[in-house]
Amino acid sequence: MKIIISSARNAGLDIACGKYIGFVDSDDSIHPKMYEVLYNLIKNHKSYIAKQIIRVNWLIKKGDEEMNKDMKGAYACAKKVNETIEANKVESYKQKLLNSIIFNDKDRTCQILMQLSAYSKVNFDFAYSIFEDFDKNKEIVYTFINALGKRSSKEETNE
Repeated sequence: MKIIISSARNAGLDIACGKYIGFVDSDDSIHPKMYEVLYNLIKNHKSYIAKQIIRVNWLIKKGDEEMNKDMKGAYACAKKVNETIEANKVESYKQKLLNSIIFNDKDRTCQILMQLSAYSKVNFDFAYSIFEDFDKNKEIVYTFINALGKRSSKEETNE
């Protein structure tokens, strides 16, 4: 089956004429506006952010093989936050975190994480690594942001 999929992708690449190409596997789930958001980030000269989001998605998909303990903790905490507070609040905090990390504002990022932890009553054990060395551990923040707002398909059908 993988050979057929690879052949189809290669054939598609041979005739593609766009500047950017993305593939979604049948077992993947993506946000309906994922490609639009990534394109806008690239278009607005924020390609580093787009690359980090793509990398974090890849790490999440690879699972245990690639994710370190703090990244797994950040992902799990984001899922708990999604279950605990309203979707519009989650989206608001997600936007605040994205803005603070885009502007490389360590203090603001840490403040938002602490506020969200207190508001959601979810303990963010992963945050200590961020407080210790923000630049080295940005992938943890990207993992957390990426998982915020993602609802399971069961939750979406109940809303």
